[in-house]
Amino acid sequence: MADLLIMLQSLAPLRNRNFRLLWLAYLVSTMGDVFLEIGIMVTVYERTGSALKTGRRRQLSCSITSEEDERRAYRRRCSSTLSPHGRN
Repeated sequence: MADLLIMLQSLAPLRNRNFRLLWLAYLVSTMGDVFLEIGIMVTVYERTGSALKTGRRRQLSCSITSEEDERRAYRRRCSSTLSPHGRN
């Protein structure tokens, strides 16, 4: 019974219409990203006929995403350490 109550409480944010729309938009966007990756890998395989090149393309995609995330985090850290006058 307690598990059911906890589960129902965790679904409480879905009662808010704006949150449901935001969550749905995020879900659709994420699915689009996944389909794009699959489409790119299928295209690479069709054009090259090489599973190795297809896997390499996927590996490069992951490393590029990681580097972009690191740069964003670095910029965020740097901007948060600035004083109100733009100086350290």
